[in-house]
Amino acid sequence: MKLRQLRCFVVLAQELNFTRAASMCNLGQPGLSKLVAALEHDLGVTLLERDTKCVRLTPAGEAFLVTARAALYQLDRGVQQLRQTARQVELRVAFDAFMYGTPLPKVLRQFRQVRPDTTLVPHELTATVVQHALTGGVADVGVLIGPDEPSGTAFEPLADEGLSVVLPEGHRLTSRQTVTLDDLHGEPQLTYDFVLRSVLADLPIVACDRSGTGASFTTAGAALQPCSARGAWERVATDLGAHVTFAAYQQLFTLPPGVTVRPLADRTVPLFVAWREFSVDVRAFTRMLRDQFGPRGLTGAPRTAPAGQAHTEAFTYRHAPQPDASYLNV
Repeated sequence: MKLRQLRCFVVLAQELNFTRAASMCNLGQPGLSKLVAALEHDLGVTLLERDTKCVRLTPAGEAFLVTARAALYQLDRGVQQLRQTARQVELRVAFDAFMYGTPLPKVLRQFRQVRPDTTLVPHELTATVVQHALTGGVADVGVLIGPDEPSGTAFEPLADEGLSVVLPEGHRLTSRQTVTLDDLHGEPQLTYDFVLRSVLADLPIVACDRSGTGASFTTAGAALQPCSARGAWERVATDLGAHVTFAAYQQLFTLPPGVTVRPLADRTVPLFVAWREFSVDVRAFTRMLRDQFGPRGLTGAPRTAPAGQAHTEAFTYRHAPQPDASYLNV
């Protein structure tokens, strides 16, 4: 029994006219008659009674018509679902949580609007895990943090992320508009971010016992448990020390009481966009990133607020135009 036999039989059973049914099946009338006769032979029953005046279904034909329609429906439905599944493409994007304070969320929204057939799957990971997610096949594209260039994946520079120094109120450095690395020498430091500890390796940062996704602080002989960026700010308020962090966090959190922030003027962290395979979706995504972050990422080094104006942020990004239809033709 062949699929074409079933389809032609269902058409003939609906039309009860060989001439019309043959035309709908793109067959000649003799060809349709042979197909039906072969089907009846395979089944061992007569499906149709025909004479020079009319065509009608036999009781066996009526029963088989129900079965044939159901079989064709299930088959067509299965093929349609399979094709839909084949068209569903994912783009898995890995990044550290501080990136929510950059133009990245806008890029994620734009990508969903411009490429609706691709399912965007964000993976919020710690900075040190993003590289492993790419090389391990968990992510397709990711934003990596310096100081070193990525290894094992293709990449290009994206931006220079500003850094900020979180200080307790009344600290001697709060009288300054910006803070430098030299200013921080001799200051007790709190840090829980492995990447920042690498970037600031020339500072006497007091930190140890990295475990899991965080690291313990050590200051004044006391070991502190891992915490979030927000938690580190709250610890600064208790005068445990200064805390160097990504400036983008200031776009995400309100400063807790007893804390002030100053830009770190002479150090930034390079960001890279890296990928496993430069697919059409990855190409579109990286173009959107470049547009939103600007030709060199940030519009400049961490900026200084005018005299008398408090610092509410350490940097600013260039606002890029909305993507146009050219992204569909990458």
